[in-house]
Amino acid sequence: MIPVQYNYIKALNEDPRRKEKTQNEYYEGMSFQEEQLHFNSQGGLFWPSSFVASLIYKFRHKKKKPN
Repeated sequence: MIPVQYNYIKALNEDPRRKEKTQNEYYEGMSFQEEQLHFNSQGGLFWPSSFVASLIYKFRHKKKKPN
């Protein structure tokens, strides 16, 4: 499940609709069906794999600090 969750996190962060919006604004702009898909993929049974996938994503996509 970790590769699935990783790809979900990657796609979520690359979504062009998410640019310059808060998390609440982003989710309020979704349709009901899309909101339910996000809720189900983030919740309950998959939280351990989601947590590991988010750590891997953060490690691979660290922002470089300016010198």
